[in-house]
Parts: sequence; C-alpha cells; structure tokens
Amino acid sequence: MTRPTIHPFLMNLLRESSTQPVAPAPGDVAQWDSLIEAAEQHNLLPALSHWLTGLEERERTHALVLKRMKPLLAGIAVQNLMLTEELALILRRLHQRQIPCMPIRGPALAEQLYGDVTARAMGDLDLLVQRERLSDVAQTLAELDYREIDRRPGFARTYSYTLEFVKTRHGSIYVEPHWTIAYPPFADLVDMDGVWQRARPSKVVGVDTLALSRTDLLLHLCFHLIHKGEQAPLLWSYELDRLIRQDPDAIDWPHIVHTARQTGQGELLANILSEVHALFDSPIPGAVVAQLTAWPEARQDGPPRGFWHRRFTPLLLGESGVDGRESLAQLLAMKGLGAKWRYVCGILFPSSDFMRTHYGLSECGHPWLGVRYVARLLSVLWEGSKGLVSLVAFRPTPRQSPPR
Repeated sequence: MTRPTIHPFLMNLLRESSTQPVAPAPGDVAQWDSLIEAAEQHNLLPALSHWLTGLEERERTHALVLKRMKPLLAGIAVQNLMLTEELALILRRLHQRQIPCMPIRGPALAEQLYGDVTARAMGDLDLLVQRERLSDVAQTLAELDYREIDRRPGFARTYSYTLEFVKTRHGSIYVEPHWTIAYPPFADLVDMDGVWQRARPSKVVGVDTLALSRTDLLLHLCFHLIHKGEQAPLLWSYELDRLIRQDPDAIDWPHIVHTARQTGQGELLANILSEVHALFDSPIPGAVVAQLTAWPEARQDGPPRGFWHRRFTPLLLGESGVDGRESLAQLLAMKGLGAKWRYVCGILFPSSDFMRTHYGLSECGHPWLGVRYVARLLSVLWEGSKGLVSLVAFRPTPRQSPPR
C-alpha cells in the first residue's frame, strides 16, 4: 500500500497534536487553493477550519481563506446533521424493538474523537448488528421508508459483510447494517460473540445504545483502512492516531495480536499500524508490529492457512480497487464451483436496481444502463487483473518496528 502524498503544511498541521509544530502557513490566498483541494480530498476541511479559527492572531489572509471554505464547510455540516438526526431515529426504533445495535464510524466516531458531529466529513451510516437479527433490522428500516439494495436477491447475506439500504431525503441517505467488524475474505473469522461481550453502554447522538470497546474499535478502523486501500483518505489514518492517543492504556494490544493471528491478517494490520506510526509517530508498542509479522510455522490459535490465504497479504496490499482486491480474494477463498459462479455473476452483472442506484441512473435510462454494465465489466476485469499481477509480482520487504 503506497503512502499518500500530502500537502506539507496540511501534514504538519495534523502532526501538531502529536510531535511537531506547524510550519508557516502560505502567505498568499492564491497559494491556499492547492491546500484547500488537498484538505477536501482527504476529508480534512473541518480540521483545517478548526486550526484557522483557533489562531490567536487572525490575519487578513486567513479570514479570506475561511470565507472561501465556508460553503464547503456548510455543506459538510448540513449533511452531518441530517445523518445525525436519521441515526437517532434509527437507534430509537431499534431500541424499542429490543434489537441490539452499535453505531460505528460516522456520527458516533465524530462524537468520540472530537465531541462534535460536524467535525468530520461522512457520507453514510454504519451500524453493527447481530447476524441473527438481520431480518428484524431490515424490517425496521423498511418501516422507516428505506429500501434494500442488493446485487442479486440474497447475495449480500451469503457473500458480504453488510446489507445496504437507501432512503430518499434531500438526496439519498445510505445505511449499512454490518454483522462483523472485518471485511472479506476475513469477515467471518472474527469472534463476534466476544465483540458483543466487550461492548459498553454509551450515549450516541443523545440516544442510549452500545459502543465498541476501544480495542475493537481500533481493530475495526484498521480493517476499514485495509478494506479501502489507497482509496482511503488521510483522515482515517489520523483518526487511528487520535484514538490511540486518547487513552493508550485502554488498548489491549495482546488481544489485537491474537485477533490478527486468528483471522490471518497479521501482515495487513502490521502494515496499517506501521504507516500510522510513520505518519504521526503514534504511541504503538514496538513489540506489536514484530508479533504481528512473526507467524509461526504451526499455529494453535487460529484456522489453518491454505495456499490462497498465504497469498492474500500481497493481494490486499496491491493497488487495485476493492472490486479487484477483495472480490478476487473472496473468490479464491470460496469453496465449490457453484458458489464461485454465483459470486462472479453477482459481481460482474448485478441487478438493474443496484446499477441505477450506484451509478445515479434514472428509471428511464435504459441505454445508459447497458453502457454502464459494459463499463463495469471492463473495470472489474481490469482491477481483478491488477490483483492477479500483485499475487505474482509481490516481494516482501523488511519492516522496521516502531521504537519501544
């Protein structure tokens, strides 16, 4: 996974809370254009705005920059407040029906890390629910005017890690009920009974609910970074650093190592934690990365790793998109030709409703729908081919552990 190239001032701004002072800001308004563009690309506009607003000496240049950013920040705030209101409604309805639920990322993470739901950009709502209660969750969301979107009937429940629902309200609101904190091809390897047992009572967006333990939240955020790969904005790495620094003693590092070994994600987690440490000098114990990468020949604390499982690390660290990396890994891990065929058909040729929703096509856009199918087919095949190349071309490099 390639470390992102970040505007130097923006990078130093994020490091201010950890080890380094902020470098001098651009003195010309015109020079701020690239900085604002970089902040928007990495979901860091609220962080930049917070720094500018908190300056002791308000220079004229900074006031002009804030004025230029104001419409963008207003859009983020409006979107976040709408999502927060919707999340509160969903949590209350699930609580009334006695359906356990934990909001993950989104407004819940904004409140935990910043104490302000408008402090981070977000695009949808993610919930963690119990797999055996999926039908109840789906019914509850349907009563709130959400409709389920699936590649094919039953595809998500069989092959995925989440369902997907959409509601038309000032645009579209997406809700994804997850039943695991991990992602394919490891989605079903996490001990979710333990995750629910470690959950703690919490209040999110003013509603009494449950929340992930700090350790499980750290794991989930790491898994989410692995899931998105190079598509992940810098904000997500920054928030891992913030989460660790909030209460370092509350992180159960031995449990993180144990979970990595159980699920076969040691190298992947080591890669993420090493990157976060390199970017922000995060207080990650030096022994953790070494333990994550030190796989014994015969393991007693996890499932056996087959040939393809040993190859998933280079594949998932490759440069192809999610449909190239994760989908290929899931396909290789799957057993049975029939299951593989149904999976491939769902990935390459999803339902017309899925295509219209995800590509913004109207009900009358039949000619464009066909074009989109062809474009999607070519894109997935290209991403998959890049994933295959990464399996063959990957060469491990020595990794330096963070200092103790």
